[in-house]
Amino acid sequence: MASVKRTMIAQQGFDFAGLFTLQFHRLKVAGSCVRSVELLAPEVDSTGGGKQALQHISLKPDAPGFAPVTVGSVNVAAKTGQLRTYNCLYKLYQQRGRPFDVDAQSYQQFFDNARMFLGQQGFTVQIEMEPPSGGSIAPPKGSQISRTLSWVMIGGLFFVLLIVGAVAAYVVFFRSGG
Repeated sequence: MASVKRTMIAQQGFDFAGLFTLQFHRLKVAGSCVRSVELLAPEVDSTGGGKQALQHISLKPDAPGFAPVTVGSVNVAAKTGQLRTYNCLYKLYQQRGRPFDVDAQSYQQFFDNARMFLGQQGFTVQIEMEPPSGGSIAPPKGSQISRTLSWVMIGGLFFVLLIVGAVAAYVVFFRSGG
């Protein structure tokens, strides 16, 4: 079996993902489902000199039917990390119109442990307190009204066509025969 050839930074990212997984493999985050902490290893053998060294930290659901929650990232090339607070994630999910189903106390335990671990590994950790401005993928508030109005108009048009068709059928079948 041939060994995988990675660049130095890609290998550092791969190794750090293993160390991170080892550190957090027992920690579970509660919510509507239990989630495990995961740092994604680089999917490529080269990070382009560190330009693609960003690795995401997520809470991976232990049950099917639930989505992972991206809670931060690390960049082994720059030795930086980013962690989102519970309030940041909660607001982000509100902006997207989705419920945030992670237990606050359980998340805070993970957050504190991750912040401490990254610091011990020599990473400068930035705490994201608020969702990025302008980064919301939620539709503007007026679009829900527009969507509802569109469906009402389509329903009304269908109803008018149904009435016109009924009148036309009446004229053709009952008026022409009498």
